[in-house]
Amino acid sequence: MPETLEALAAADLIVLGPGSLFTSVIPNLLVPGIPEAIASSRAPKLFICNCMTQRGETEGFTVEDHLRAVVEHAPLVVPDVVIANALPISTAASEKYLEEGAVQVALGFGRPNSIPEPGEREIPLPGTVGRRARLLSLNVIDETAVVRHDASKLARAVLDIASAARTRIAALS
Repeated sequence: MPETLEALAAADLIVLGPGSLFTSVIPNLLVPGIPEAIASSRAPKLFICNCMTQRGETEGFTVEDHLRAVVEHAPLVVPDVVIANALPISTAASEKYLEEGAVQVALGFGRPNSIPEPGEREIPLPGTVGRRARLLSLNVIDETAVVRHDASKLARAVLDIASAARTRIAALS
């Protein structure tokens, strides 16, 4: 739809995720015209990595594997910023999810069993040559009945990134 392409062109920030990687996030990137519109937008591209793997979809996936899948399926869509959860889940939640065939998403990048350490650092983007992204490892989960992104924590992080992007874009204009 032309409105979608216009919205991508005018965006301050393009957010990919969170959601089921192969059934929610990537399919949107396979629609003709969408990858090109995302790539040509001046807006930063933010990928929000899932907190937990999904049985039958992302078993054993790390943050690195999630990024690789996005770039392999939509090579024009290269995230500039990645948000990953840095808070380890409780033993009880870990055991519950393990029974369901899921585990907490680990970092990857040579540390396949490590939860991302809190903070900010550059990471190489898998599937690209020389491209890097800024990894923000934050406490963004809510562990009540299930492990999910905490809406207010995640919204605050996304709004901070969008605000910084608006400032940067304004400075370039």
